[in-house]
Amino acid sequence: MTNAWKELLPKEYIEFVIEPIFFESYMTPMNNAVKYIGFDTYARRCFYHNSSIITIENIQVKIFPTLGSIRFERDIAWRLKNGEWLKINSFTGWLDQCHNEITIVPLETMREVLK
Repeated sequence: MTNAWKELLPKEYIEFVIEPIFFESYMTPMNNAVKYIGFDTYARRCFYHNSSIITIENIQVKIFPTLGSIRFERDIAWRLKNGEWLKINSFTGWLDQCHNEITIVPLETMREVLK
């Protein structure tokens, strides 16, 4: 996660965000979720990344049931030097449909990041 925290950060914001020094990560295998929280030199949160893939069991295959991915969602937020947060959300519709694309919600700033 060393440089991955700025991978999706728009270039015009790079000088306005606080760079994380260390990270905590959390994983939830049940819903294929992963969360990364980055902290600054004062141990305050300055980066947030949460992504998950919703899966269901494919019941059409009775002998060897499999899991099928049906939806992806990702929230990323960066703390700006002025104290606000810059947030980007991206998601897909149902992955089992044809012509599925990732939708990226326009950037927004907010006072407090998601918990």
